[in-house]
Amino acid sequence: MKAKSVSREPISDDALTTQARHGHRASFTILMNRHRLAATAFAREVMQSRVPSELVETAYDILWHSIVSTSRHSWIFRRQLFQTIRTLAISQNDASTSARQPHRTSPTAQRLQETTSAVRAFRRLPLPWQEALWYLDVERISATDAATYLGLARSTTRALRTIALDQLKQEWIEIYCTTPLPLSCDKAVQIMRTEIFASRRSTARSSAFTHINGCLRCTIVHTQIDNLMAVIRPALRRPLFIPLRHD
Repeated sequence: MKAKSVSREPISDDALTTQARHGHRASFTILMNRHRLAATAFAREVMQSRVPSELVETAYDILWHSIVSTSRHSWIFRRQLFQTIRTLAISQNDASTSARQPHRTSPTAQRLQETTSAVRAFRRLPLPWQEALWYLDVERISATDAATYLGLARSTTRALRTIALDQLKQEWIEIYCTTPLPLSCDKAVQIMRTEIFASRRSTARSSAFTHINGCLRCTIVHTQIDNLMAVIRPALRRPLFIPLRHD
């Protein structure tokens, strides 16, 4: 009689990082191999040239020492890897300080300023939720690959992304409400919050949308809430993915 095969989910990045923190170099090697292609592609993108392999290897070395020297972490491994590569690339770039700045800095700075509250909302989420949104909505990789990094089934990863996105909207509204609002705006925002999870057809809802249609502030909030990742994605990607200039 044949034994039934047991389906095992891959070990998540978080679990591998925890193992590495206890000195398991083999676990860190799995992380390195898992993200090496993405790291190489990222380094090529920011450097706009053939990737020196030393750059990626040095980044991994820095991350290894960072992991084993701390008792915990609160970052997405791949995003931290990208940030480390970019920091190294900047330090190795011989261009002037001004030439290192992004092209068209003013619009970029303005966009980042506009999305500050959205990024704050993203960072309030539990790390696995941030990871699900980072991979599926920021990097836009496949659910299959994201599931590997999260150590979950593909269907579970998609469900986690849905939950995370709903909570992101809640957190964003919560931050928005920290600024005192006129009573009519506050009521409209509360209706928007309720709509995240269920459609409400009521007199209150009708009244709220009458207000929204005549209020610029609430119109902006209502427009952005259903496409919040489109607001957040550039703010999270641009500081990492803007190429360095070589003048």
